[in-house]
Amino acid sequence: MHRFFWMILIILNWKSAYGQITDKQSEKASMVIGKWLSKSTGHYDFHSATTVNPLRAGSKFFGIPNIQMASDYGISYMDAPRDLDVTNAYKTIGADTSNMDTSLGLSRFHLNLGFGNKHDLTLSYLIPQVEGIKGWGAGYKRVISRDRYLFFTYRLNYSRSSREDYFTSISFTNDLSLSIYLRLIDIYIGLRHWSGNVKFYSTIPALELPEMDYISELHEIEHYVGVTAATTTNSRFTFELNSIGNQYALAGKLSLHFDSLFPTFNNWFRDPRYIKQ
Repeated sequence: MHRFFWMILIILNWKSAYGQITDKQSEKASMVIGKWLSKSTGHYDFHSATTVNPLRAGSKFFGIPNIQMASDYGISYMDAPRDLDVTNAYKTIGADTSNMDTSLGLSRFHLNLGFGNKHDLTLSYLIPQVEGIKGWGAGYKRVISRDRYLFFTYRLNYSRSSREDYFTSISFTNDLSLSIYLRLIDIYIGLRHWSGNVKFYSTIPALELPEMDYISELHEIEHYVGVTAATTTNSRFTFELNSIGNQYALAGKLSLHFDSLFPTFNNWFRDPRYIKQ
């Protein structure tokens, strides 16, 4: 994967230096590539519309019940393929796409925290790999409405990602999702809107492109669908498909779930039917 990025960087410099493509063509191609990189490396929590702690607080005879908290610690892998538009953008700047990797493979650490039964805070960190991409993200999730097993949720996410001598990206997402929580399985769908900016870097200062802002139009709103299954009392596996451009990014996440903000060290591998909520 690392030769993929260095090859693109060298070709971008070479083509710009010799004027074989116009500035407008170069900027348009860079925008397409930049959106793909920004969206692929952005913050994902791979969690449904259901809150980390879906159990309602019980009533007390006197006073207000204690706030319920929960946590979910996980690791994920996502494969984000490049679509035809991204491939053509690379060709525009002179890349031989037949020798390029066809997707980005990204691993993340996750921490999802539940406060009460309506509010979640999510964090993610991109695990550095051979392609050298670094990044992190944070999100806030709030349940808008709930009807027994149905959850309707709004999410706001912020992300930063970069690769030294190649690009820096900042992105914001707003999404709405709906899930049906059946205790042992949680099925969800959602819509996501992106905005942000991307800056590419060149080894030749005169060839550095300006920072490019982007905001998704109505037809660019993306969707996702996923399912979370309880494999034991404290373990969960999530499978999710995210549309990125004209392709789908496939992701899997394994996590440990606790009915507290910090892990407990008992009954991790009990039958999932012991789950009370």
